[in-house]
Amino acid sequence: MPRAGDAVCRFLTQSAFFRAAASGNNYSGHPIVLVAIGLPATEGLGHGTGGNLHGFMLHSVLAVTPEGLPLGVLSMKTWVRAPQDSGKTRQRRALSIREKESVKWLEGLECLEPLKPQCPDTRLVAVSDREGDMYDVFLAQRPAGVDWLVRAAWNRGVDHPEKYLWETVAAATVLGQTELQVPASVGRQARRAAGCALRAGPAATAA
Repeated sequence: MPRAGDAVCRFLTQSAFFRAAASGNNYSGHPIVLVAIGLPATEGLGHGTGGNLHGFMLHSVLAVTPEGLPLGVLSMKTWVRAPQDSGKTRQRRALSIREKESVKWLEGLECLEPLKPQCPDTRLVAVSDREGDMYDVFLAQRPAGVDWLVRAAWNRGVDHPEKYLWETVAAATVLGQTELQVPASVGRQARRAAGCALRAGPAATAA
């Protein structure tokens, strides 16, 4: 029967995986590396992200190839939300991003800065879901060869004849089409596929 400390020992032995990811050696020969930045919640401690969900927060930065081959974990941040902070959204809005949980998106992007000189021929593309659509992140300095790909959450004003992001994208030429498998979720059955059109074009965020 495994001892209680065995799992901890096994986890600690994986530290080489973190060191290899941080060194940049894993990226040699890969012209593009995707860096997935995400926020799962783990049950068992503190307040989580929804309702009465309890758990500690985990924000990880995982490097993978475009084909999905994991290259290493660049960063992993954990914290617990204090119960007394629940329901204070209005007060948090007055804080700077460095004083909010949202700083995790900046920190995820910033961990790529010391890595880029170690893999000068590799383009690093940080990828986030809609929560990462933050103006402070777009303003952050990024080294050449580091990009920020985010699923847009806001119909921002842009310097474009269409004036807004959604309309600008909709007016762009379709470059290709594909189908995506849509998994089941709460209140929604799984769908075999959803059509997806690819459009691209330049649009600077309006001041």
